[in-house]
Amino acid sequence: QKRLVYGAGLASRTGRSLVFSGGVVYPGKGVESEAEAARRFLAREGYKGRVELEDLSRTTWENAAGAARRFGVRRVILVTSAYHMPRSFLAFRRAGIACLPAPTDYKVDRTPASLAWWLPSMEALRLSWKALHEYLGLLGYLVKA
Repeated sequence: QKRLVYGAGLASRTGRSLVFSGGVVYPGKGVESEAEAARRFLAREGYKGRVELEDLSRTTWENAAGAARRFGVRRVILVTSAYHMPRSFLAFRRAGIACLPAPTDYKVDRTPASLAWWLPSMEALRLSWKALHEYLGLLGYLVKA
C-alpha cells in the first residue's frame, strides 16, 4: 500500500499515468490480481489520475516485460520498496525501460540500541528472509537472459 500511495502521489504531481503491475501470485478461486486490488483502493481513496493495469504478471521480471509489451512503456519513475529496488531496476532495464528509481517503504529501525536489540526476534528473521530472497533473486536476474 505504501508503494501504491507514493506512486499515485508522484503520478499526480507529474501529470503522468500510473501503471500498476501485479497479477495473481497465489491462484485460487475468487482471488483478484494485485493490480485489481490497487484499482479498488485508488477508487475508494478518490484518485482521479489515469491508471493502467498490467494484471498478468506473477514476478518482477514479468512485471517489467508486461509493462513494456502491453503499454509500450520505455521510461518510468520506478516505485517499489527500497530493499526491492536493485532487482526491480535490473528487471526493468533488461526489458528496455529506462528507470528513475523512487524507492519507498524503507525497513529501518530507529529505536535506540538496548540489550533486547541484540536478542533474536521474529521480525529480524522475517527481514533476513526478505534480504535473502532479494539477493538470490538479483543473482538469478543477473544470469537470466
